[in-house]
Amino acid sequence: MSFEWTPEDDETLCRMRLSGDGFDVIARFLGRTEAACGSRFRKLRRGEVVSGAVRRGEIESGMGRQSQFWTQEEDEAICDACRQRLPLASVAARIGRSEGACRARAAFLGISETRLPPRPAPDCVSIRRCHDCGRPTTDYRCSSCRAQFRRKHGVSEFWNDEEGL
Repeated sequence: MSFEWTPEDDETLCRMRLSGDGFDVIARFLGRTEAACGSRFRKLRRGEVVSGAVRRGEIESGMGRQSQFWTQEEDEAICDACRQRLPLASVAARIGRSEGACRARAAFLGISETRLPPRPAPDCVSIRRCHDCGRPTTDYRCSSCRAQFRRKHGVSEFWNDEEGL
Protein backbone atom coordinates (compact mmCIF):
# COMPACT_ATOMS: atom_id res chain seq x y z
CA MET A 1 0.00 0.00 0.00
CA SER A 2 1.18 3.48 -0.80
CA PHE A 3 1.55 5.98 2.01
CA GLU A 4 0.57 8.87 -0.25
CA TRP A 5 -2.97 10.18 0.11
CA THR A 6 -5.01 9.87 -3.06
CA PRO A 7 -8.01 12.04 -3.91
CA GLU A 8 -10.18 8.95 -3.36
CA ASP A 9 -8.72 8.52 0.15
CA ASP A 10 -9.39 12.18 0.91
CA GLU A 11 -12.95 11.92 -0.33
CA THR A 12 -13.60 8.77 1.71
CA LEU A 13 -12.04 10.34 4.80
CA CYS A 14 -14.19 13.47 4.55
CA ARG A 15 -17.38 11.60 3.70
CA MET A 16 -16.99 9.18 6.62
CA ARG A 17 -15.97 11.88 9.10
CA LEU A 18 -18.86 14.17 8.17
CA SER A 19 -21.28 11.27 8.50
CA GLY A 20 -20.18 10.90 12.13
CA ASP A 21 -17.66 8.07 11.99
CA GLY A 22 -14.72 8.25 14.39
CA PHE A 23 -11.11 8.29 13.28
CA ASP A 24 -10.65 4.77 14.63
CA VAL A 25 -13.28 3.40 12.22
CA ILE A 26 -11.96 5.49 9.35
CA ALA A 27 -8.38 4.39 10.03
CA ARG A 28 -9.34 0.70 9.93
CA PHE A 29 -11.27 1.23 6.69
CA LEU A 30 -8.42 3.11 4.98
CA GLY A 31 -5.63 0.99 6.48
CA ARG A 32 -4.01 3.98 8.20
CA THR A 33 -3.47 5.13 11.77
CA GLU A 34 -5.98 7.27 13.68
CA ALA A 35 -3.36 10.01 14.01
CA ALA A 36 -2.76 10.04 10.25
CA CYS A 37 -6.47 10.28 9.51
CA GLY A 38 -7.01 13.05 12.06
CA SER A 39 -4.03 15.03 10.83
CA ARG A 40 -5.07 14.69 7.20
CA PHE A 41 -8.65 15.73 7.96
CA ARG A 42 -7.51 18.84 9.87
CA LYS A 43 -5.18 19.79 7.01
CA LEU A 44 -7.97 19.36 4.48
CA ARG A 45 -10.37 21.37 6.60
CA ARG A 46 -7.91 24.24 7.06
CA GLY A 47 -7.10 24.27 3.36
CA GLU A 48 -3.42 23.40 3.80
CA VAL A 49 -3.88 20.49 1.41
CA VAL A 50 -6.15 20.67 -1.60
CA SER A 51 -7.12 17.31 -2.95
CA GLY A 52 -8.46 16.83 -6.47
CA ALA A 53 -11.91 15.68 -5.43
CA VAL A 54 -12.25 17.53 -2.14
CA ARG A 55 -12.81 21.25 -2.00
CA ARG A 56 -12.53 23.24 1.20
CA GLY A 57 -16.15 24.36 1.04
CA GLU A 58 -17.37 20.78 1.03
CA ILE A 59 -15.54 20.05 4.26
CA GLU A 60 -16.60 23.25 6.00
CA SER A 61 -20.25 22.78 5.12
CA GLY A 62 -20.46 19.79 7.43
CA MET A 63 -18.36 21.20 10.25
CA GLY A 64 -20.40 24.23 11.33
CA ARG A 65 -18.90 27.71 11.31
CA GLN A 66 -15.71 26.97 13.19
CA SER A 67 -13.39 27.86 10.34
CA GLN A 68 -15.13 30.98 9.08
CA PHE A 69 -13.89 34.46 9.87
CA TRP A 70 -15.85 36.87 12.06
CA THR A 71 -17.66 39.63 10.20
CA GLN A 72 -17.98 43.25 11.25
CA GLU A 73 -21.74 42.77 11.75
CA GLU A 74 -21.15 39.85 14.11
CA ASP A 75 -18.61 41.86 16.11
CA GLU A 76 -21.05 44.77 16.38
CA ALA A 77 -23.85 42.45 17.51
CA ILE A 78 -21.64 41.05 20.26
CA CYS A 79 -20.52 44.55 21.33
CA ASP A 80 -24.11 45.78 21.47
CA ALA A 81 -25.22 42.75 23.47
CA CYS A 82 -22.40 43.21 26.00
CA ARG A 83 -23.12 46.94 26.37
CA GLN A 84 -26.83 46.28 26.90
CA ARG A 85 -26.00 43.31 29.15
CA LEU A 86 -28.04 40.92 27.04
CA PRO A 87 -27.28 37.19 27.28
CA LEU A 88 -24.80 36.08 24.66
CA ALA A 89 -26.94 33.02 23.97
CA SER A 90 -29.51 35.18 22.21
CA VAL A 91 -26.84 36.82 20.05
CA ALA A 92 -25.27 33.43 19.33
CA ALA A 93 -28.57 32.02 18.08
CA ARG A 94 -29.16 35.08 15.90
CA ILE A 95 -25.74 35.07 14.20
CA GLY A 96 -25.37 31.28 14.01
CA ARG A 97 -22.44 30.85 16.38
CA SER A 98 -22.12 29.03 19.69
CA GLU A 99 -22.39 30.89 22.97
CA GLY A 100 -18.81 29.89 23.83
CA ALA A 101 -17.56 31.28 20.52
CA CYS A 102 -19.36 34.58 21.17
CA ARG A 103 -17.95 34.76 24.70
CA ALA A 104 -14.42 34.10 23.38
CA ARG A 105 -14.86 36.71 20.64
CA ALA A 106 -16.08 39.27 23.21
CA ALA A 107 -12.99 38.60 25.32
CA PHE A 108 -10.79 38.92 22.23
CA LEU A 109 -12.40 42.27 21.43
CA GLY A 110 -11.78 43.41 25.00
CA ILE A 111 -15.43 43.77 25.90
CA SER A 112 -16.04 40.64 27.94
CA GLU A 113 -18.78 40.82 30.52
CA THR A 114 -16.25 40.94 33.36
CA ARG A 115 -14.64 44.12 32.02
CA LEU A 116 -17.86 46.07 31.83
CA PRO A 117 -18.54 48.65 34.55
CA PRO A 118 -20.67 47.28 37.37
CA ARG A 119 -24.40 47.68 37.16
CA PRO A 120 -25.85 50.50 39.22
CA ALA A 121 -27.25 49.41 42.55
CA PRO A 122 -31.00 48.96 42.57
CA ASP A 123 -33.15 51.43 44.46
CA CYS A 124 -34.20 48.80 46.97
CA VAL A 125 -31.02 47.27 48.40
CA SER A 126 -32.84 45.10 50.91
CA ILE A 127 -33.42 41.84 49.08
CA ARG A 128 -34.01 39.42 51.95
CA ARG A 129 -35.21 39.19 55.53
CA CYS A 130 -33.10 38.49 58.63
CA HIS A 131 -33.16 34.82 59.63
CA ASP A 132 -33.77 35.65 63.31
CA CYS A 133 -35.95 38.76 63.51
CA GLY A 134 -37.35 39.17 59.98
CA ARG A 135 -36.10 42.73 59.41
CA PRO A 136 -34.99 43.68 55.89
CA THR A 137 -31.27 43.08 55.32
CA THR A 138 -28.77 42.26 52.60
CA ASP A 139 -27.23 39.43 54.60
CA TYR A 140 -28.41 36.24 56.30
CA ARG A 141 -28.74 38.10 59.62
CA CYS A 142 -29.12 41.81 60.31
CA SER A 143 -26.25 43.53 62.11
CA SER A 144 -27.90 43.52 65.54
CA CYS A 145 -28.84 39.82 65.35
CA ARG A 146 -25.35 39.00 64.08
CA ALA A 147 -23.78 40.80 67.06
CA GLN A 148 -26.16 39.02 69.43
CA PHE A 149 -25.30 35.65 67.84
CA ARG A 150 -21.56 36.36 68.18
CA ARG A 151 -21.89 37.30 71.84
CA LYS A 152 -24.04 34.26 72.61
CA HIS A 153 -21.69 31.77 70.93
CA GLY A 154 -18.38 33.44 71.80
CA VAL A 155 -17.45 34.21 68.21
CA SER A 156 -14.98 37.05 67.67
CA GLU A 157 -15.95 40.02 65.51
CA PHE A 158 -12.65 39.72 63.64
CA TRP A 159 -11.24 36.50 62.23
CA ASN A 160 -7.75 37.02 63.73
CA ASP A 161 -8.85 38.16 67.21
CA GLU A 162 -7.41 35.69 69.76
CA GLU A 163 -9.49 36.93 72.73
CA GLY A 164 -12.83 35.92 71.21
CA LEU A 165 -11.80 32.29 70.79
